[in-house]
Amino acid sequence: DSKSDKDVVLAAIFRIIQASLIHEDSAATAAKICAQVFAFGKKGHQGWPPGLVGLISDTARLRFDFAMDHIIFKMLAEDPSSEHVSIGLQAVRGLLDDAVAVRPYAARLSDALAAILRTSDTQVGNLLTTTQARPADVVKSATAVTVFRNAISLVPRLWPAAMTYGEVGYLLVKCSVPVDESLAVEAW
Repeated sequence: DSKSDKDVVLAAIFRIIQASLIHEDSAATAAKICAQVFAFGKKGHQGWPPGLVGLISDTARLRFDFAMDHIIFKMLAEDPSSEHVSIGLQAVRGLLDDAVAVRPYAARLSDALAAILRTSDTQVGNLLTTTQARPADVVKSATAVTVFRNAISLVPRLWPAAMTYGEVGYLLVKCSVPVDESLAVEAW
């Protein structure tokens, strides 16, 4: 099965990244490997391994600064409807438990979240509220809906500082109106 083979390869690549950070203390080598992983993802790999968020979290436990700068922020900088962004948001949600470690990155994370929320609202949120349809019926990319859900779920824990209280409030109200039950739950 080619999907499980790709999952094994990606998991192995992240283990190599971790080994280069632990044994060689070589952030440069690990950064090059990460760049190759992102290039691999852009070349059409459909679906990242389910354990990828856990691998990112493990990397963050080893070298938080490396995980933030070379993995998470690169993922969040991708096209907001991409699976990279979805995985990056999930990783951020898991890392927010360590408030002390996240503090130096809070402003950048907040700005990234605001940009993702605004773009996702344009791509997904507005379509759902104007048509009152299910996401699969209106939005062409299931990943775009997942990114929107993941971004909304971060709002209680990470405030998008570039947005006003009114903008965030309006966005959350809009999300509680659509037919999509899981999106309404995340908004509450």
